[in-house]
Amino acid sequence: MNPVVQVTVTDATARLEPVADRRPRILIVDDHEDTAAMYCEVLRCLDFDAHYAMSATEAWPALDELRPDAIVLDIVMPGVDGVTLLREVRRDPRTQHLPVLLMTADPYRAQTDDVLTARASALLLKPCPPETLADALRLALAKAKVPA
Repeated sequence: MNPVVQVTVTDATARLEPVADRRPRILIVDDHEDTAAMYCEVLRCLDFDAHYAMSATEAWPALDELRPDAIVLDIVMPGVDGVTLLREVRRDPRTQHLPVLLMTADPYRAQTDDVLTARASALLLKPCPPETLADALRLALAKAKVPA
C-alpha cells in the first residue's frame, strides 16, 4: 500500500510531508529483533504505525518505502552503528528533517562526544519502558510539527 504524503518542492528539492489523517509512522532500527518487535507491537497499541529494520543496511530501503515521520535508532549495532546512520540521515535532504531518537543500553556510550554531538531529537537508555518511548516520540513529533 502506498503511503499518503504531500510533496513540497522547494529549490528543486522534494521533501515528503506527512498527511494529518493517519497515525504517525515510526521506523525502529535495532539489531535485536525481539526488542524491535516488542517496541513495534506496543507502539501500534498506542496508535503509532510502527515498523522495524534490523540494520542500517535494511534501514535505507525501509526509509524510502515507508517514509516514516520519525526514526528510533539503537546506537550499538554491527556494521554501521546508530550514530553513523543518524549522521547519514541528517545529510540526506529527504530525511534530514525527521525526528531521530537514539537508544542504548550502555550509559557510558551515551555520554561520548559522538553521541552528544550527533543532533538526535532524544537519547533514551535501555531498557526503556515502551510508554517512555511513546512519550519521547510524541514530544519529538510535536516539536517537528507532525500530528501524533
